[in-house]
Amino acid sequence: GATFIARGFSGDIVQLTQIIEEAIRHRGFALVDVLSPCVTWNKINTYDWYKANSYQLKDHDPGDRNRAFQILQDDKFALGIIYKKEEKTFEEKVYRKYVHLPLKQLEVDRSIETIYEEFR
Repeated sequence: GATFIARGFSGDIVQLTQIIEEAIRHRGFALVDVLSPCVTWNKINTYDWYKANSYQLKDHDPGDRNRAFQILQDDKFALGIIYKKEEKTFEEKVYRKYVHLPLKQLEVDRSIETIYEEFR
């Protein structure tokens, strides 16, 4: 899953730029939710509406996964880095383990029961 989750607002370009830069530098899957009102068609969710319905995350530990889930359930939009975890990437965990092996050397369990268990 995502090991970097953040939300920014196009009305705060400085913070949004910092969030995007940090997401790019993050090793792993990063998800950035950008709130940006449509000034042409949406006359309800305006810049002022987003300002009134969002808040800056302060004194927040982005490593706290449970708190990140709570924040994402808030009625108002939290702005900032919501969750960040440093760990090995998918490629480091799985791909490199097998990339240099000939196919006949791969240990693959082809039983249907094992496949079913992966989806339960």
